[in-house]
Amino acid sequence: MAVTFEKHTDNPLAFFKILPLDWTEALNLVWENAKSSSEIYVIKEDGDIIAGGILFKQYTQDMALFKKEAEEFLAEHSFYIGYLWVNETHRGRDLGTLWLDSVKSSYPKAKLWLTIEEENLKKFYYKNDFQVVKEMENGDVKEWLLVY
Repeated sequence: MAVTFEKHTDNPLAFFKILPLDWTEALNLVWENAKSSSEIYVIKEDGDIIAGGILFKQYTQDMALFKKEAEEFLAEHSFYIGYLWVNETHRGRDLGTLWLDSVKSSYPKAKLWLTIEEENLKKFYYKNDFQVVKEMENGDVKEWLLVY
């Protein structure tokens, strides 16, 4: 079965449906303001969205812990990767790497960055040439800022 990588900004709800409920709720809070400067890219198989993510080009609340860095990166026209998700039934097929590689190919000169709250995700991003540039704690929550 062939998979395709495609821009999907015109139908955001189809992508939002594959996300965990708490992610969808958080995204709904920022999407109205962010949609005009953001792009959704998905991976489809047999017409179904099985993975995807969003490139944000303006500040959103997801970036709050690293606000200073976010403002600097966005001023440099870099892209924030948010809501990168692979449907659980399709994991283990390197679809996250395929998504990242496709974005890197689409924007070869762009700096890409993201934040994570799950330490075990660092291994995945290291494998995809991202580096941790800062670590912050907010109460009992730890976050990492990674840059490609």
